[in-house]
Amino acid sequence: MQSARSVVLPVFVAMGSFMLTTAAEVQVVPPPQVCAAADPWFACAKKVKTAIKSTNDLKVALSAASEWAVRYDNLYKAHARDTWTWDDQVMLQQVTEKLYDEALGKYLDPASLAFGLALAKYLPKLAAALEFAGSAAVTGFIVLLAPSPVANDFTEAGSDNKEINALLMSKMPPTTLSTIQQRYPDLFNKSFTEVQSRKKVNKP
Repeated sequence: MQSARSVVLPVFVAMGSFMLTTAAEVQVVPPPQVCAAADPWFACAKKVKTAIKSTNDLKVALSAASEWAVRYDNLYKAHARDTWTWDDQVMLQQVTEKLYDEALGKYLDPASLAFGLALAKYLPKLAAALEFAGSAAVTGFIVLLAPSPVANDFTEAGSDNKEINALLMSKMPPTTLSTIQQRYPDLFNKSFTEVQSRKKVNKP
């Protein structure tokens, strides 16, 4: 016959494991979606700005900004110029992701792993690059993205993108923001230069 102790102990072990698993699941549950799939870009931009303004949780702010970044990417994809094709932009993001840890990520001290991963996912996006890299770093890049004489959704969304990133910056700890502002322009320049070099090599 089993003792009361031998019966109770596995129960406590099982409960402890369940509590740890549940805690881990809670930590990785992403914030709720801000935009609906059917929302036009300007409605999504408005919702994202409201979501960032109304939270002090940087992970929530980053999640909302990331939703916008996907929309902003799609706007450029729909209106990409021959001078900077969508394939070029995809390559730029891939190169930025490759160089991210060495050029910027290792210098950051994020409050949590989830925040660090979210930041690494967001900063290579076009939405972030145009605002975090600074005017000096993106001057030549903007020329390649220059709109046609006829305005389009991508150019119209530029002011919303600027506002969303300004709001996101306002939520960041000063030390984190300072590190990004100091090191991101160099990361962008290295990535942009590498893509330009590849384009020259691959040019028929």
